[in-house]
Amino acid sequence: MAQYLDKNNNPVTKSYEQMNAEEKLNTIARGKMFAISSAWKHLKENGDQPFFEKPMNAKEIIDTMPYNPTKDPAEQVQTFTKTEEIQLRIAAQANGYKTFEFASEEDMRKHGAELKKEAVMVPDYQTGEMKPLLDKDGKPVMRNPNGIITDKIQNKSYRRDHQGNVVKDAKGKPVLEKLHEVKVYQIPLYHISEFKNVDKTKLIPLDKEAVAKRQGEYIKSDKQISYKGIERIGEQGLNKNAVILCKKFMDASTKGLNFSGKEQIQQHYKTQTQQQEKTQEKKQVKAPKAKAENMNIPF
Repeated sequence: MAQYLDKNNNPVTKSYEQMNAEEKLNTIARGKMFAISSAWKHLKENGDQPFFEKPMNAKEIIDTMPYNPTKDPAEQVQTFTKTEEIQLRIAAQANGYKTFEFASEEDMRKHGAELKKEAVMVPDYQTGEMKPLLDKDGKPVMRNPNGIITDKIQNKSYRRDHQGNVVKDAKGKPVLEKLHEVKVYQIPLYHISEFKNVDKTKLIPLDKEAVAKRQGEYIKSDKQISYKGIERIGEQGLNKNAVILCKKFMDASTKGLNFSGKEQIQQHYKTQTQQQEKTQEKKQVKAPKAKAENMNIPF
């Protein structure tokens, strides 16, 4: 069974398979909220702060940007952005990873690497400590490590003919069409230290110049940053100030700007207060005029 919060902040529990796309996205966002909050708590207990509370200049943001080392920058975007970047950054910080290289199991398998198995741990009811779960032969039960769950939404698919062949247009390009039902996929990502048989000579370093170029192009464009992902996590219970800071960090990372950490919160509320005061002033200016009109006094 899975759980998410509805619009009234009431918990809804049901089978994941029975959920529609919106409910699945809320359920995944609920899991992200717990993961981010848990990492945040761990950092604070160890005398640290999450990255979104710390100042960071534009160069530092690029230098610490999570990316997929199996992607060729000449063909694909290497970096993880938006909500994925937030998730991976705080996971790297909480787990003490020395690099910011993340990939899916499928990506690394293509390079001959495999996930390192870990023992399934269960509580010992006599001592209260965790111990490995054993199989019938007395050997530890092994499993893949828990990945950092990201999601992918598919709302289009290639059109196919009655024989299952992809239909192409007059220019020879595959024709895309909207799906009747949106599909939601969960994609676990792992730090490369969680893989074995990694041939590091096949891993591609982050092309920082390409990142900076993309940031510059974004500023010149009319594109707007989508906050849907982090806002959904906020709706599922993430601290309000954390959501605001994550949005500000996404701005800085996308546009190549400096990030001032906690000061962003103070600036946010200051700007909000100023806007409210301006709105109130406009109402006060309009009020006497409206009263005069009601009294039929000409001006």
